[in-house]
Amino acid sequence: VDQGRVWDVAAVARPLNGEGPVKVIGRGQAGILAAYAALWEPSIKEVILVDPPTSHATGPIFMNVLRVLDVPEALGLLAPRPLTLVNAGDAAFDRTQKIYERAGAERSLQRR
Repeated sequence: VDQGRVWDVAAVARPLNGEGPVKVIGRGQAGILAAYAALWEPSIKEVILVDPPTSHATGPIFMNVLRVLDVPEALGLLAPRPLTLVNAGDAAFDRTQKIYERAGAERSLQRR
């Protein structure tokens, strides 16, 4: 079900591309769905997440995703696109920050 939600977000963002930069914002698991949509849809230029979960163990659910990566690494794949993490002080998101730094995009990541 969550995989379908990711495609729904991407499908909505695609036609908005001609109207200016597309940003997605989501709270909790919805924010992670928005982030994954941004990975697949290049018209999404910025992602803002509020209270993101630290692991797919609590959702959203994607078949076998934990065999490959978890939420902090998935968010790191957004580099160099702007990413804002609100209420994401957990040490797990240090991995996201490290990926952004290694990509030379540390200025594109904000943690509040």
